[in-house]
Amino acid sequence: MKLPLRIEVVSFSHKLAGENGCYPFIPPDENTFQYVFDMRLLPNPHTDPDLKDKTGLDGDVQAFVRPSIDPNQWFVMANDINELLGRTARVETDQPAVTIRFCLGCVGGNHRSVAVAQHQFDHLVRAYGAKVESITIRHLALETQGVVEPPDGQPRGFIKAA
Repeated sequence: MKLPLRIEVVSFSHKLAGENGCYPFIPPDENTFQYVFDMRLLPNPHTDPDLKDKTGLDGDVQAFVRPSIDPNQWFVMANDINELLGRTARVETDQPAVTIRFCLGCVGGNHRSVAVAQHQFDHLVRAYGAKVESITIRHLALETQGVVEPPDGQPRGFIKAA
């Protein structure tokens, strides 16, 4: 039986957040937990002419960013998820699903936040994919630019409140 838990990983742009509504933060309800991580301290692939026009979905950008990822940060995330999984396991099945949303932002939302979000998403799918209701990923800045499409029913580059 899958636990009534949804995990969302969202990359976004601090710069576009105010300009275009490329902003992941919706008022959480009693069933949504939201964590925000700032990727602006990681080395920026945008400064490398060979990587500037690529995104965090490209392997060479991921290879640039990956060595800078602090494993301790992901250890904290894993502990939070494990704790939430434990709590959710005790919830009666007629209760609404709990959502945990990890928001990862950088300046432009194209490189660091996308690469780290993709890395975290892949890890979560391997570790929890068979145990939870769903694990999803969105790249809001890339949606705003038309690089990727938003899920059905969602506005481009913005998370709609349920």
